[in-house]
Amino acid sequence: MNKAFKYSYVSDFLNLPEPYSEGELQKGLLRQMKDFILELGGDFLFIDQE
Repeated sequence: MNKAFKYSYVSDFLNLPEPYSEGELQKGLLRQMKDFILELGGDFLFIDQE
């Protein structure tokens, strides 16, 4: 396995300021998941943040 990619994460889609905290990362991920689930339509439901 190539170690250069083993621990790298692409978080550009979250539009977070550099550097960002763990809390900001969590909020960004939840925001993206919520938007994605809501785009799927009426058969899906986003109930809570955690």
